[in-house]
Amino acid sequence: MTMTFDNSKQHLLIDKVTIAYGSQAIVHDVSLAVGMGEIGCLLGPSGCGKSTLL
Repeated sequence: MTMTFDNSKQHLLIDKVTIAYGSQAIVHDVSLAVGMGEIGCLLGPSGCGKSTLL
């Protein structure tokens, strides 16, 4: 899936982020945009990388 963001209208923009601990990727190619007046939520089990992503 390809996403296009208008950077001027975003309060939070995460674009194509990959995070790894050693050779273990915990977050791979994640994109997220939260615009003005929107509420976003990250859900997932303990240890899956939610806090690391932010």
